[in-house]
Amino acid sequence: MPRFVARTLGPLAQADETLQQALMTNVQCGFNTTWTASRICPHRNTVERRVSKANELTLVKVADNPAHVAAALLVLYLVPGLRRLS
Repeated sequence: MPRFVARTLGPLAQADETLQQALMTNVQCGFNTTWTASRICPHRNTVERRVSKANELTLVKVADNPAHVAAALLVLYLVPGLRRLS
């Protein structure tokens, strides 16, 4: 599991949780920035910046394989301490 997360998320696995949350929520919202902003509260432009920065950090781009990125983010969220191992 740690290898899957590391190979998918790359530096995002160690990044600020707000970037991870923004990307995960954006995937869940079907890449709709307005819906994402309504779920995590910041302004739409803030969400766009966070999602863009998070996508820059990932090794597997969310547009290429959103299921893998979402799965890796979910594993990172569900397994406490995995951030240190990635």
